[in-house]
Amino acid sequence: FPDEYRITPQTIMRNFQDTWSLRVGGETWLELGSYQIDLRAGVMYEKSAVPREYLSTLTIDLDKIVVGLGGSVHVTPTWRIDWMLARTFTTPVDVSPDEAKFEMLTPVRANKPDPALRDYVNAGRYEANATLLGVGLAVNYL
Repeated sequence: FPDEYRITPQTIMRNFQDTWSLRVGGETWLELGSYQIDLRAGVMYEKSAVPREYLSTLTIDLDKIVVGLGGSVHVTPTWRIDWMLARTFTTPVDVSPDEAKFEMLTPVRANKPDPALRDYVNAGRYEANATLLGVGLAVNYL
């Protein structure tokens, strides 16, 4: 191979769109012995920012609902331990070969092929879910 191997510039069209979300949550606290315990819960719905025809394994963004629980234990007036647990639920999306618009990258070519001859590689079923766990330590110096 030559010392320098040149490829054509690559453009990945993901076509992100403006989106919106709805969120609601609450927090309360209680005394448990000498500790203050904070409890939190919330739920969120978010519309995907990626049109279905541009979904790919590079950009999996589906309509989703996230349910979260969390809390804190105030160990001292200065030290606090935080925790959270959240679950993301998504709506599966099927992209047919006819609607797929994520073009196959071909870096070694002289010219871009005619649009009628391009290959689109993102057809398929997309689904994703996640469970999130978190632990934190907060120190209040003031």
